Amino acid sequence: HMHGREVPGNITTFVSVLTMGFWPTYPTVSAILPPEVSRFRSLLS
Repeated sequence: HMHGREVPGNITTFVSVLTMGFWPTYPTVSAILPPEVSRFRSLLS
């Protein structure tokens, strides 16, 4: 798909990786899930 296109020769990339020690915290939110969703949620816990 890049045939005939000019591609820049110098690309700079920076990647930041979040680890568990630096993961942002969010307040707990309560939700009432329908039974169909609750059944699948319990399989993932």
